[in-house]
Amino acid sequence: MIRGKEGWIIIGAMLLLLTLSSISFAASSDIVNAASYLRMGVGARFLAMGGASTAAVDDATAVVWNVAGLTKVESASVASMYSAGDQLDRRHNFLALASTVKGIGSFGIGWVNAGVVDIPRYNDQNVAEGSFNSSENAFLFSYGAMFRPVRLGAGVKILHQKIDPESNETKMGFGGLDIGALADPVEAITVGLSVQNILGKIADASVPTVLRVGTAIRLLPEDDLLISVDLTKAFVDLKGKTAALHIGTEYWAADLVGFRLGFSSEKQFAAGIGIKMSNVSVDYAYTIQRDGLEPDVHYVSICASF
Repeated sequence: MIRGKEGWIIIGAMLLLLTLSSISFAASSDIVNAASYLRMGVGARFLAMGGASTAAVDDATAVVWNVAGLTKVESASVASMYSAGDQLDRRHNFLALASTVKGIGSFGIGWVNAGVVDIPRYNDQNVAEGSFNSSENAFLFSYGAMFRPVRLGAGVKILHQKIDPESNETKMGFGGLDIGALADPVEAITVGLSVQNILGKIADASVPTVLRVGTAIRLLPEDDLLISVDLTKAFVDLKGKTAALHIGTEYWAADLVGFRLGFSSEKQFAAGIGIKMSNVSVDYAYTIQRDGLEPDVHYVSICASF
C-alpha cells in the first residue's frame, strides 16, 4: 500500500492531467460539446442535495460523481435511478454495481441512459410519419483504492448513441478518463477532487472536461447531519458561466428517515426524502429549475448494500 508523499504525488499528477486537458480544449475553437447528460448527475439522494456530492459520495453512484468514493463501499452496493415528470419527454435512468475486494481494491460498473421519446418524424414532403425515440448510453468501468493519506480512483466511459431506432446508424465513442481523490484532513471533514471526461469524444464531438472540488462536514453525535459544498467547472465551448456552486444538506431522524435540501447557482433548487430499511434505502428527489427553461423533474432511486 502506498503511503505518505506518494499519495500527494498522484494528486499532483491528476492536476497536471487537468491542465493538459484544459490546454487541449483551448486549442480547439470549433469544439462541439457532446454527452451533456453526463453532467446531470445520478441518484435521488445527491440530486436532492443540489449535486453536492464530490466529498460525500459513499455508494455505487460514485462511478458518476467521484470514482474515489468507491473505496467507501464496505462490501457491495447497488444503486438505481428512474426519472419522471419531465415535460420535454426526456428520460434519464441509471444502474450501477460496486464491490470492494479486501486487499485488492474497489470496483464499479455503471450504466447511464438518456434520451427523448415521441420525437415527431416527417418525410421529405414535411408530412408527419409518426414518431421515434433517441437514445444515448454511457457504460462506466471504475476502480478505487486506498493510497494513504488519500483514497484514489480512476474510471473510463464507453459511449453509445442511436438517434433513430429505425436507422442502422449508431455512434460509439470514448467518454473519457475520470480520476478522483478523497482525504480526511480532520475528523468529520472530508475533501474531494474529481476530474472527469478527460479526452472524451464521440464521432466529431468532444465531451467537455469537468472539474469538481468539494467538502463534506458531518455533525451531531451519530453524524446524523451532513453538509456538503461543491464547486464545479465545465470546460465547454459555450458563452456565459460554466462554473457553479452546489450546496446540500441531509438530516437523518433515528437513522430511519432522511430529509434533504439542495441548491445550485445554476438556478436549481431541490428537495427530497429517503427511507432506510436495514441495508436498503428508497430515495426521492424533486428538482426545480427557476429560470423557466427546464421542467421540474421527479427522481426515484433504490440503493442497497450487502
